Amino acid sequence: MDSYLKLCKSFGLSTLQWEDPYSWMSSLNDKVAMCHMDIYMEQEEKYAEAVMIDTQRLQSKLQSEMASQLAFDLSTPPLRWGPWGKTAFVVDVCLSRI
Repeated sequence: MDSYLKLCKSFGLSTLQWEDPYSWMSSLNDKVAMCHMDIYMEQEEKYAEAVMIDTQRLQSKLQSEMASQLAFDLSTPPLRWGPWGKTAFVVDVCLSRI
């Protein structure tokens, strides 16, 4: 995985230059990169959980509060979009004739 992290791409626009150390994540057809993506995302998730362990009560409260504001029938089931799931909100609009 470290070798992928070291493969960063350089970009430039006019006088601006920057490097993207995570450019390997966009290689969706590269099975090795996608294997590393799974490992990287698991590590990232474990890190986030460890750092935010003290905020569990607040997270639960906010999640309940947000869930109470959403209607459950407004979103479609997740669709595959590359290796990710995509959810769309459906708005039911009735147009009356004038």
